[in-house]
Amino acid sequence: MKTDYRSYSDSELCGLLQKEPPVRDLAFSELYSRYSTRIHLYCRRILGNDVQADDIFQETFIRFLRSVERETEMTNIPAYLLRIARNLCLNAKRDERPTVPIEDFQMPYEDRSYESAEIAGLVAMSLEL
Repeated sequence: MKTDYRSYSDSELCGLLQKEPPVRDLAFSELYSRYSTRIHLYCRRILGNDVQADDIFQETFIRFLRSVERETEMTNIPAYLLRIARNLCLNAKRDERPTVPIEDFQMPYEDRSYESAEIAGLVAMSLEL
């Protein structure tokens, strides 16, 4: 059942993604080999974080497969993949919250015993007057 899908067009491969698993898996493998490098580099460039880029990269192809199940025909697969990756990257950057590692977190400590004693002395002197 090993067929060479390299000669197939993107739209033909997209149509094969709606077939049964052996054919679907081979069609997906071909699309993945065509566009995975481009999508991964795009995610790394936008996010600047390899771990986060890997997550977004994987999510891009998962969403692509889900959308192929609903769509009837896709004509521009690379643009569609880049659009998914772009939206996921922008959402990740929007949701980024600056965090401080617990090791770097320091509570400000001020010795207020002198100030407290001075205020207590002023209050006592005021009461005597």
